[in-house]
Amino acid sequence: MKLARALTADGPTYGLIEDEAFVPITGDPFGQWEASSQQLGLPTVKLLNPVEPKRILVVLGGFLKEDEDRVPEGTEIRLFPKVVTNHLGPNAVIPRSPILTGPVEMEAEIALVVGRQLSNASVEDAWSAIYGYTPYNDVTAGEFVPHDLFRAKSLDGYSILGPWVSTDLTREDITDGLSITGLVNGDVCQSNNTSRFKFSPGEVLSHASKYVTLMPGDVIALGTPPPPYPIAPGDRVEAVVEGLGTLTNIAG
Repeated sequence: MKLARALTADGPTYGLIEDEAFVPITGDPFGQWEASSQQLGLPTVKLLNPVEPKRILVVLGGFLKEDEDRVPEGTEIRLFPKVVTNHLGPNAVIPRSPILTGPVEMEAEIALVVGRQLSNASVEDAWSAIYGYTPYNDVTAGEFVPHDLFRAKSLDGYSILGPWVSTDLTREDITDGLSITGLVNGDVCQSNNTSRFKFSPGEVLSHASKYVTLMPGDVIALGTPPPPYPIAPGDRVEAVVEGLGTLTNIAG
């Protein structure tokens, strides 16, 4: 199943992506819902960010280094809250804040979406609480890295996700390896594979739940293939996750 949100005549609406159509749903997408008999062709609707998270966490240093075949002893999961009030979706323009003097950078990622309230969960319980996954662009103001991650990660519009959340990926899909690719104007600038994660999505979600209560629709971005890549106004920016789809935006 692919869960999405779109701007329709009724305003922002949750729905399903089926056969190149958007099918509106009523109710709670994380609970009880009912699909409409209406089908809207995808070219006729504007897709939005597929969920509205109350909280977004990002994994820092999520991938093994090229010369590593296992997680070094003593390595801990590092998470950072991305304090963004307005999230963007597919085809939105990535804003450039007038306060910036340095580069804006793309970070292609896969993000998990939490499906139910979760607190102090075991790894197995955390795996079962994952609703699905979506491509994610953890846009970053490079001039503030690494000394001020709040300003680097939390500018308006620097959280982009979509075009949908897929509930079809399995634990094995992630651990066996899905490619994550960042492209700028069609050129590959980032590339890695989920089999190279230091920690699995279940481990990351379990760890986060020890410190904060996570709610349905919350998002954890699982890390970007290094290094981040600078983007310039007019660039076509794509975060591609195998088995999920492509999140496309234009740099402003």
